[in-house]
Amino acid sequence: MTLAIEPLTHDGIMALTPEMAAIDPWRRLGIDAGRLTASLTTTRSDVISFEARRDGTVRGLLSMRLDWLFGPYIRLLAVLPSAQSSGVGSGLIAHAADIARSRNDSNLWVCASAFNTAAIGFYERQGFARIGTLHGLVVPAEDEVLLRLQLTP
Repeated sequence: MTLAIEPLTHDGIMALTPEMAAIDPWRRLGIDAGRLTASLTTTRSDVISFEARRDGTVRGLLSMRLDWLFGPYIRLLAVLPSAQSSGVGSGLIAHAADIARSRNDSNLWVCASAFNTAAIGFYERQGFARIGTLHGLVVPAEDEVLLRLQLTP
């Protein structure tokens, strides 16, 4: 039952985006599978993405933009409900932090919807601290919470 974290594949995207679109925060924000797929298939050179597999099945993914504010910004972290609280999310965060440290970055950033208190709690348990609230960032009626993980060498 080892967690394998590898570069995100087309199969991984197609396996996860329909389920992601059906759950919050994406459902509440009106982000459908097509929009998620488009975001994950970006050709931007400053974006890297990974999938987490357990027992050969994709359980989650992480996509991050390099070189944001003295460190990467996690654009998207998703763990299927059936795999939550099983180490998939924390494994993906640890992988992202390792990449940032290898680049001598001092921060790892993420935003979570203010209504998504479970996600905010997860990030805080990983060592992230709330930095501020961004009003209407994704959609006008919803706020996002910016969180930062200070990385030590």
